Amino acid sequence: MRRLQSPLLGIASPMHKDLGGGAGGTQYLWWRIRLTTAGSYSGGGLAQIALHDTVGGSNIAVGGTASVSGGSSFNGGTFSQNAWDLVDPALEWAGAANAITNGIAWSDYTLASAAAVVEVVITARASVGNQMGTAFNVDGSDDGVTWDTVWSESGLAAWTNGEVRTFAKP
Repeated sequence: MRRLQSPLLGIASPMHKDLGGGAGGTQYLWWRIRLTTAGSYSGGGLAQIALHDTVGGSNIAVGGTASVSGGSSFNGGTFSQNAWDLVDPALEWAGAANAITNGIAWSDYTLASAAAVVEVVITARASVGNQMGTAFNVDGSDDGVTWDTVWSESGLAAWTNGEVRTFAKP
């Protein structure tokens, strides 16, 4: 749900922008993957995330800015960028211990312009793939503060090292 500021009332009012067809959904500038159930590690961890605005499309998380909460750096690089670089899967992101339990295991990306994400591609860490959570939310935001869950994935089997999985919006 998009929230727009009403110039007449000075309050936020909800508005949906449904694009219809294969690119359907609400457009957001901020997108994040928030781990909600741990795999083998309470903080969660992954190697890469890609966002698609069409099923089977190309990554649209380019030209923007990455950030994380509850994260720490592994194998070099800037931890916020590690999950989004799609260049070197050895550059990884992992949340701090208990980050999933504490609700702060997420990585987000601010797109260059708002888009509707209909598919995400996640790559598990190369050496400890089972650190990827077994459930996560795909959240969108207009301001990077208030988040709407666009869809959730749960009951996932344990991940193997370097495994790549694609999730389409239902």
